Amino acid sequence: MRKLIKIILIALLTLLVLFSILADMPVGRSMHIGLDQVLYLKLASLMGLLIAVFIAWGYRSEVVASQKYRRANEVVSKAEEAYERKKQACEQMEKRLRAKYEEKEKGVDDQIGQVRVAYQKRLKILQEQNMELKETVGKLMRTLKRERQQRS
Repeated sequence: MRKLIKIILIALLTLLVLFSILADMPVGRSMHIGLDQVLYLKLASLMGLLIAVFIAWGYRSEVVASQKYRRANEVVSKAEEAYERKKQACEQMEKRLRAKYEEKEKGVDDQIGQVRVAYQKRLKILQEQNMELKETVGKLMRTLKRERQQRS
């Protein structure tokens, strides 16, 4: 589109130059094709207005593109800010969850330790009782053997 506009503007300027040369030359005056200075000034002003319209149109499109670019940058910056806020919120939540996890893990480890100590005490007691039972069974067996030997 820009190339087309440039081609049109160059063609208009070329026609303007040709008309001015034709209007100023004696041949152009003798041909009476109606290219006097008033007509030339009208043509020049019309072509100038056309050029101004195309320049204004180009400037307008640049302004619109600039506004779109600015809006896009605003949207991107807002999205980045939202991302950063959410990222910080996630990091804080992760820290809280990790702290809770460590606290619960420590609590579970303490409970396991308490249960382990209790079972170790019970195991020692049972081992002691087992040893006493073995000793008692051993004594009973010896007594039983003695009785059998004495009976026989």
